[in-house]
Amino acid sequence: MTTPPYSEADTRQQLIDARLRLAGWDLVDPSQVIRELDIHVPMRGARGGHKYYLVHASKSLKGYSTMKEAVSQSLNRTDQAPFVRNRMRQDLRIPLQEVLATVQRYFGGRTVRWSGDSDVAESVKWFLLEDTAVFNFQSSEIKRTLKDHGWLRRIGRVEQCMVPSD
Repeated sequence: MTTPPYSEADTRQQLIDARLRLAGWDLVDPSQVIRELDIHVPMRGARGGHKYYLVHASKSLKGYSTMKEAVSQSLNRTDQAPFVRNRMRQDLRIPLQEVLATVQRYFGGRTVRWSGDSDVAESVKWFLLEDTAVFNFQSSEIKRTLKDHGWLRRIGRVEQCMVPSD
């Protein structure tokens, strides 16, 4: 079986969304386009072997981010063997280079808060949790990486990401 050139999400973003925009659709307006968000969580047995996928689908950003938070919290529970939890984290983890590229593509050339209330101000952390496949458990690793790259600094009382242009 050959691998398709695009994933389903890539096909939507690169081919379908582009044509909808050309036809005059406002892809941000929920009365015109409803974004479907889904999460596939690989479930593992006591020995770490893959059993099945837990699929959560939502048309709500709040439902999507809440499910990702719940999955992240469950990976801290002690009733699962540590190697099983670590294996599941690895299954869900987004490579840091991919995260940095996404942040740079979206925020390049701007200074933006690291975190904050998503209803009040735009932030890198909320963008990653609401608009990408990044899970909450990876936030501290991403934050360290942004600091190591010199993108994240404390300015007064606020942590700011100064994202370079690509």
